[in-house]
Amino acid sequence: MHAGMAGFLYINLEGRQPTGIVPPREYESLRDELRERFLGEPCRVCDPNGQTIQLFSEVHKPEELYGCSREDQPWLPDLILTPRDGLAVVRKIRGTRTVRWLPYRRIEGTHRSDGILIATGPGIRQASGLHAHIVDCAPTVLAALGVPIPDDMEGKVIESIFDSPPRVEFQPAAGAAQPKSADDIYSERELEQVTERLTDLGYLE
Repeated sequence: MHAGMAGFLYINLEGRQPTGIVPPREYESLRDELRERFLGEPCRVCDPNGQTIQLFSEVHKPEELYGCSREDQPWLPDLILTPRDGLAVVRKIRGTRTVRWLPYRRIEGTHRSDGILIATGPGIRQASGLHAHIVDCAPTVLAALGVPIPDDMEGKVIESIFDSPPRVEFQPAAGAAQPKSADDIYSERELEQVTERLTDLGYLE
């Protein structure tokens, strides 16, 4: 357990990894098999209380999860593994045990798939148990301020948090700018600094 969350799994694919051994024709069937195994019997273990638990609650193909294509985003992992709540995936296995249980006092902070939504102020009703997605926050704030919402913005207004639902207006989004590469945004030195910081934080190797 550590201050992380999902595990990124990369298949050792021929033509992509330097020492790839998995033929491209077997790529999809192998992904399906791995997903089934991560969600099945091979990944059920006994916790310190003797209870049998599933290590991973969800296993996703990134292109299905994010609605993108592997051709456009070749750097995406082949599978994203979401561990059971209270567990976290480490980047490297140390020792011979693939699962390590930490005493409560040694458990570090980690991420959770569910966050906290708090709203207060004039016109906000007192309630609990509301459910929303993170992409709903921006359109909700814009609607509360009486600002038109770009029609290409993801998410929806969380009307249930208001005493009276605000008037929602949409406006055409400005012309979408072409995405810039990192080279267009950062100088070579700045890019090195960003890479160093992400490496120090454990996001890059």
